[in-house]
Amino acid sequence: MCLKRRPGAVPAYETTAPCDEKGAKKRQTVVHMDELKAEDAVFLQTMLSLHHHPQLLTPSSCGVSSHLCKVACHECLQAELLCSQCWLEKHRTMPTHWALIWNAKDGFFEKHDCCRVMKNASLALGHYGGRCLDTGMARSFTLVDINRIHATTIKFCKCKTGGAPEFQQLLHADIFPGSVKEPKTDYRLRLLEYYHQERNQGKGSAYNFVHVLQRMADPFLRAQFQ
Repeated sequence: MCLKRRPGAVPAYETTAPCDEKGAKKRQTVVHMDELKAEDAVFLQTMLSLHHHPQLLTPSSCGVSSHLCKVACHECLQAELLCSQCWLEKHRTMPTHWALIWNAKDGFFEKHDCCRVMKNASLALGHYGGRCLDTGMARSFTLVDINRIHATTIKFCKCKTGGAPEFQQLLHADIFPGSVKEPKTDYRLRLLEYYHQERNQGKGSAYNFVHVLQRMADPFLRAQFQ
């Protein structure tokens, strides 16, 4: 039987069973919240521990003595701390993952685009993330993905094997070019699909959607993206 309350009365959620189309059922929401509250100290300690890593500044598993573990990635699940070279190798097909590089001076992990992990680092096209032996200079690009706006650099393949037109190389890499000739701003296809669904369901404007991406990239500074 469904319990009813008088108009204006304050419901006692701990003792009142709510109703649904099948009748009365035991309320689980309050029980779940009580369980979470009982472990709030563990939640806080564990989440704060994500901003530190026990492998910090230890020798890298690649075996190079001068390479120390100082680059993290919170977008990879349970990712280990890596040296700069190993991080780039692991993320050569995941260029929109943010690199968290240890700032020894100020003592915190600082967020950078992948091309800032090492000098001359860039996204390589045409060989499934591998480096082309015949390529030009890296070009500055704005790459937009679900996880924010990236100011990165890209090297296009120039060899006979994979040297398709630039816009076609981008499409093969799951990136939609902003223009056919000399594209400079590009969009991951999954971002366009996400916006399509967001527009259908939430009726949000493209202007607001872009500003959300800007805020996610840098909550303090206005991103230079129009």
